[in-house]
Amino acid sequence: KKLNEFGETYVLTRSDDKNDPVKKEIFNESKWARIEKDASVTFHPELNPGTDVPTPCFPTLKVAPVTKLNRRKIGINVFGLSSRYRTALLEMIDDLPPLPPASLLAEKFIGTTVYFRYPFLHEGFVCSLCDSTTLYRGKDKPLKYNNEMQEKRKSQLAKMYKQYMKGKGMSGSGGWVLPTSDISLTVRPLKGVETMRDGTRVKVFLREEVEVPFVAALWSPSRIDP
Repeated sequence: KKLNEFGETYVLTRSDDKNDPVKKEIFNESKWARIEKDASVTFHPELNPGTDVPTPCFPTLKVAPVTKLNRRKIGINVFGLSSRYRTALLEMIDDLPPLPPASLLAEKFIGTTVYFRYPFLHEGFVCSLCDSTTLYRGKDKPLKYNNEMQEKRKSQLAKMYKQYMKGKGMSGSGGWVLPTSDISLTVRPLKGVETMRDGTRVKVFLREEVEVPFVAALWSPSRIDP
């Protein structure tokens, strides 16, 4: 219940001197509570001069593969609790064009890098690709799923798409409605860039793999992080 209670509102101020500590005061006891219709006290949403838009790997809605936005109550969970209010959902294209067979997609994507986790894009090294019947990993022989695994695969896909829409209890998850496809990738997220002894800079990827829907990794940011 405390989550829904109104607390005290505070005002934080600091002078231009960086050495001055931040001053904290209760809003109703500050000068801001006594200002009425003062034209000189206005807050305008604007970017600082010189700001690059979009920032590398932080795309704007304009460059994202989003066709529409709607608000509905889905119980989104980004803080460990399901929300009771309506949520703004980003929707990708309604219908995907016919995709090539998974075997051809595996040849094209495995061993390359893709971007995932919109809107805070991460680069990932593709290790495997699978559809509802077959797993493709590197140059290994494709692994055919038995009937039991195919049924399990359906549940895994449904859970994954649900998490993309409803979140999984952490900030940055949820709010994205994807067109349904049975194809997914496993990727190793980028860990960082290391400088070798000869000065060469190389990308280093985590050992752990993350599974992502194929349709969530079909595009690249308009500006690549150098």
